[in-house]
Amino acid sequence: MNFFQKQKENPIESVKITILGNTNVGKTSIVKSYRGDYSGNEQNTIGAGYYATKIDNLLLEIWDISGDERYKVFSKIYYRNSHYCIIVFDIDMVSFNNAKNTCLQIERIDPNIIIILVCNKIDIYYKAVNNIKQENVLSLDSGKKSFIDQQYIDVMNRIDNDPFTHSYVYYKISAKEGINIKNLFKYIRLHHIESLQIVEDKQPIKIRNCENCSNCIII
Repeated sequence: MNFFQKQKENPIESVKITILGNTNVGKTSIVKSYRGDYSGNEQNTIGAGYYATKIDNLLLEIWDISGDERYKVFSKIYYRNSHYCIIVFDIDMVSFNNAKNTCLQIERIDPNIIIILVCNKIDIYYKAVNNIKQENVLSLDSGKKSFIDQQYIDVMNRIDNDPFTHSYVYYKISAKEGINIKNLFKYIRLHHIESLQIVEDKQPIKIRNCENCSNCIII
């Protein structure tokens, strides 16, 4: 059955996506940025938020789960039967280590769920790198380099070099700046279409975890 036959017989294909992570890592901001209504003043989610976005014959049903400790006991209820779980952390080892634990928990409960690791707030890292470069260009004393900037750089390097990170599909994004947001959800859409074998020409889709890859096929 090709893509257009699938559209006629089953106009809507539901894709359940659950977003998990610590409080304040930017889960709601990611959804809002993707939907185009990011304001920068997003409030912490209480319990869970639900968003639906339709693209062609795919209905992306996105569950944004609160990272508050009070609601973590209920997270299993929400991510059961998910097609994809987006595990979010920021440039912080506490949130990253929590993401690791969440991934392992999901794999134990339902190994069929596709896990995507996401580092949000990458704009902070880029800014830190730029600040350090500026100081070097100006030949400033190394002692005057921003301690906070260097911390962000060091933490990001630790995360990037952690073997665990590369055990999953991994995206570095910025909800604030819109960096790689569309690519993240495009990956899910293309991956799901491929898994349902509804690509019209029945040729495999090349899905690459990168920001600017000429080999990526965009539908």
